[in-house]
Amino acid sequence: MKYLAVPQEEKNRNIFFSYLNYDYNSPACEKIHFHKYYEFVLVESGTMDVFIDGVSYLIKSGECVIIQPFQAHSFHLNNNSKNLTYNFIKKYASSFDALNSQKRILNPIFTPSPIASNFIINKTKELFGRKVFFRSLPEKKHETDIKAITYSLCSEFLKNAEFLPSNTKSQNIIMEVIEYICDNFEQNISLKEFAQKHNYNYQYLSRRFNTFFDTGFKEVLNRYRIEQAISYLEETDQPISTIAFSSGFQSIRSFNDACLKYYNKTPSKIRSDKNK
Repeated sequence: MKYLAVPQEEKNRNIFFSYLNYDYNSPACEKIHFHKYYEFVLVESGTMDVFIDGVSYLIKSGECVIIQPFQAHSFHLNNNSKNLTYNFIKKYASSFDALNSQKRILNPIFTPSPIASNFIINKTKELFGRKVFFRSLPEKKHETDIKAITYSLCSEFLKNAEFLPSNTKSQNIIMEVIEYICDNFEQNISLKEFAQKHNYNYQYLSRRFNTFFDTGFKEVLNRYRIEQAISYLEETDQPISTIAFSSGFQSIRSFNDACLKYYNKTPSKIRSDKNK
């Protein structure tokens, strides 16, 4: 189960908090993906496998993992596992981001104290209960509670955190491409265009990218686009055609094909299922 409290600041969106009952074993999370915000996952019970920047971790009950902005990652939630997940944009905890910026975390796994874990779990359930889905503009009382949870997680992580100065050159290149996708996915972009713009050898960059993601640039780009589009389908009443083009798809047909490929549902079916 995933409790998601996400203050988001994206084009055409307000900052809001949301909660949903979500299975990490969906196609989107089994595949390597990335985003602009920090992500904390606290395993309440059971275990979870996490893959971050080419390294695999087993997260046990009571442990927590942090994922930095733009890090490529995937999840596998094992049987009977429950977890609490929080995502927040950089400026939501700017002092925490300043400590992490331009650094690589040596070990993303940490164990919050029992007092902190109980506070986080109890406060989350107090706020969101057992609702299947929750979203609202941040009322002051909710915003304070969410910040208390977020700062508690940040504080627990920093108690024993160790950092390395920066990633290797090859990983930095991948991070640059990831940021390029996140910032320009609405446009008709390509890896060749990125290579030319940044003076990289296209063949070398393509090999590095394909090795890291085990697939090509276009596939990764479409995965990111479909994740953005699905959130628009579920969170807004915008026409499907508007969502398709604003998410970077060149036609309604290509958007429909992507929904069928990754979710085995049409866009209209995804939206109707969410509204049930």
